Amino acid sequence: MMTDMQNQLEQLRGTVGKLAHVKQNVAMEVEELRSLYRKQTLERKSLYNKLHELQGNIRVFCRCRRSSTSNSCLEITADQEVVVVQGGNRKKFQFDKVYSPSSTQVTNTLLRD
Repeated sequence: MMTDMQNQLEQLRGTVGKLAHVKQNVAMEVEELRSLYRKQTLERKSLYNKLHELQGNIRVFCRCRRSSTSNSCLEITADQEVVVVQGGNRKKFQFDKVYSPSSTQVTNTLLRD
């Protein structure tokens, strides 16, 4: 009976090893798919911007600057989104580009062009 249990234990160890290998392969595939998704997103955004440029467009940029007198709070949640928190209320605003408080006018001009 003891040898039977040892054989089963060895089989389980082998199965666990195979599962760990499968998990590693799946994780690599997921990372590869994420990378391809990011690449496609950037390409789609670039093509979308080119289409708008051909049609003529208006771009809206936002540069967040700190103010010691204001009670509002800005949160830059993404490259194109700002959340204003004031009095417990949260309002989202979307822009073509949001620049951080540390960016300068020169940086903004260079990044926009």
